[in-house]
Amino acid sequence: MQTLLTEQDSDVVNNDILIVRGGYYLGTGHLKDLLKRITELKIQNATYSNPLTLLPGNVPIHREVDRRLSNGDDFFVAYFDLNDFKPFNDYFGYAKGDTVIQMLGSIIKEEVTGDNNFIGHIGGDDFVVVFGDQDWQQQCERILNSFNNNVLELYDENTRREGGVWTKNREGELRFHPILSLAIGVVNPNPCESDSHHFVAELAAKAKKSAKQKGGNVVYLQPYQHGYTGSSRAVDNRLEF
Repeated sequence: MQTLLTEQDSDVVNNDILIVRGGYYLGTGHLKDLLKRITELKIQNATYSNPLTLLPGNVPIHREVDRRLSNGDDFFVAYFDLNDFKPFNDYFGYAKGDTVIQMLGSIIKEEVTGDNNFIGHIGGDDFVVVFGDQDWQQQCERILNSFNNNVLELYDENTRREGGVWTKNREGELRFHPILSLAIGVVNPNPCESDSHHFVAELAAKAKKSAKQKGGNVVYLQPYQHGYTGSSRAVDNRLEF
């Protein structure tokens, strides 16, 4: 659409547009300004995209969370992380590990619907979805089901029969690790008490940790703690989407 419009006469590009949100009229703007902003956002997203999945990385995620906090939106942040991913990498190699990450990214993109949601890739096997939709739980359940239905294809016959892989730990002892599963920790930040994406990242990291402790394919909503101000330590950059 953008390419077609910019190739038209300047009269068309300079047309005014109506601005509407939620069915309510907000005002007018210029089409050329909209096209310019779309181009800027595309360049920005490409600059900060994860090279493996081409999904927005940390900087766009920061901005999206901060934007929703500033607007006072009611939204949910889901933090996705694979259980037993490192042993899988050790056993099958990093190339197959990348295949798992790409598969998970594709499943999330396929199952997360609606224009009010934002998908980001923090790095490695960590993904984030910012849900504006209230049916976030159903969407997360679909992701879990799809992942569970597809993950066995990444294992060979022997490991499927065993139900997982055996790898050695640092002490040289054999340890069994079950088939990959997906943990989803979810938080519903309160814009009145969450001052930035740093705070939300810490909440989401706690939710993810709780989800992983439950084991298996699970989606877990972290109960909101009124008045929680976070820990005194700085948030680990690895957890800071």
